[in-house]
Amino acid sequence: MSDPKRLRRILPFAVAGGLLAAAIGLSLVSGPGGDQKPPEPAVSLPPKAIPADAAAMSLEAFDETPVAAFWLDVHDPAKARGALASNPWIRQVLGEPLGQGFVGSWAGFLGTRGEEIQAQFTGTVQDVVADRILSAPFRFVWFGGRGAAGTPALVVPAATQRVATAFDLLDRVATRGALTSTRCPGEPEPQVDPAKAGETMPSIVISRWTLAEHSVYTAARGGRIVLGRHPVTVLQGLCAEIEPMKAKPGLDLELAVTAEPLGREAQLLAQLVGTGKVARFGFGIEGTQLVPRGISGALEATGRLGSGAMPESLLKAIPETMPVMLFAQPKLPQQLDAASLKAHFESKGSKDLLARQVAVLWRPHGRHDADTEVAIVWSRLEDEEGLGGVFSGGGNRLLLRKVCDQLVFASSVELLDEIEASCAGRKPSVLHAAGPVVAGLKAPTSVGVGIHLGKLLSQLTLDGYQSSVGAPAKAPPAEIDQARQRLEELPFMGLRGLVEKDALVPGGFRS
Repeated sequence: MSDPKRLRRILPFAVAGGLLAAAIGLSLVSGPGGDQKPPEPAVSLPPKAIPADAAAMSLEAFDETPVAAFWLDVHDPAKARGALASNPWIRQVLGEPLGQGFVGSWAGFLGTRGEEIQAQFTGTVQDVVADRILSAPFRFVWFGGRGAAGTPALVVPAATQRVATAFDLLDRVATRGALTSTRCPGEPEPQVDPAKAGETMPSIVISRWTLAEHSVYTAARGGRIVLGRHPVTVLQGLCAEIEPMKAKPGLDLELAVTAEPLGREAQLLAQLVGTGKVARFGFGIEGTQLVPRGISGALEATGRLGSGAMPESLLKAIPETMPVMLFAQPKLPQQLDAASLKAHFESKGSKDLLARQVAVLWRPHGRHDADTEVAIVWSRLEDEEGLGGVFSGGGNRLLLRKVCDQLVFASSVELLDEIEASCAGRKPSVLHAAGPVVAGLKAPTSVGVGIHLGKLLSQLTLDGYQSSVGAPAKAPPAEIDQARQRLEELPFMGLRGLVEKDALVPGGFRS
């Protein structure tokens, strides 16, 4: 079974951390990246064999087929490296505790030189990984389901000859052990032919690369190469059916999120707005900056999303400190009740639908003892009775208050008070944000997402520190405060999709 609560807990880390990891990781190169070249053809990699001097252990494959919950595609690694190597914020951070802590003890692994391990390459392992293995488009994948380790798999879906050669060079000198599995997760145990009982069964080999007392697990099969911190993640990355990477004009990075592994709430949201199983958030690179391009994709159910600007009264109720917000304009029956909603989702309801303007506010936390803060701002006051039954029972119980002529459902009184203070002008709302952000939030939209990376990552950093020391009330040390201040410089990213026929037309903005 999937663990939706666990996935929702790691989602903010994965999304924000994945973008930051790609940024810092891709900037760890000796140069800015070369000119754009035509893509090299993919090659087929032979099955890995267990080195004669490496001890092998058996790895259990779970019975559940791995499902990718979300993934981050890097379509143009050379362009990304060039931009990030020149980015002044990245360059400054790498010399501070934040960047040093991010790279941390991996500096020894990445800094190992070829001559130190008698390898057939010059320079460092960092050069081989960043300049060669990651020269082809690659993907970070987070899996859901039983056995998911919570750490991503780095997948090169279509290795070129350059990638395969570099991978083989490192594999020869860094392998210190191996794990084997007779099957992929979700596959049945292979049956032994009685006539071949004495023969060794073919197996999947996962190598453990160890340098400077740090280990990475790796595997290769077909045209796919996988690296990860956990062997189960590598096995999942090697075996999972994942969508092929498709380069699109103007998109250099693309984040995809699928609702199924994230639980019932995410599935209901996708059903509500009629989007497909996968939501895609595109980013481009302009100079040294990451620029949101927007939300794109086909609509599985047309006619369920309206278009237009979000009401100013709704935006006024959103605190400026809220790190994550989602906007939508679902078209629903005028009278909300169980029967009309059921008929609507089964496409048997009235065609006389009315659009609502809705904002979902989310302040995630990285401590297990802290509740996630969630609020829903709903534009139509007449829907109070119909919505009351949805949010008043079971584990989804939310508190209700009318604020700024909106229905506001929130997970705590404190959050309701904060939203009311924003509406009354006692605290800044998102209408006090930077000019480009306010303009973007006021632009016509059908569905949109706003993430203040600085506020999100700063809070998660504090939560992570407090969780590690087990003392939420303890004042953080100076280096944590410095890291949080640096993270708070990161921009607000906004992505939206506007309905046009049966698809979403993307748009984006940032501070």
